[in-house]
Amino acid sequence: MHKRLAQKADVSAVQVEMRKFISDTLNRMTWNFGLMTLVSTIVMVTAMFLIR
Repeated sequence: MHKRLAQKADVSAVQVEMRKFISDTLNRMTWNFGLMTLVSTIVMVTAMFLIR
């Protein structure tokens, strides 16, 4: 009985860690995407000014 409870606790702990990891990864991806969008926008504006 105790072993089963321990296994369940381990599984839930693993799930919590996975959720934390996934949310961290998503946050990082969103941040990187925003950064890339910003950089590409700046590059586009600079290119437009240079072409003129």
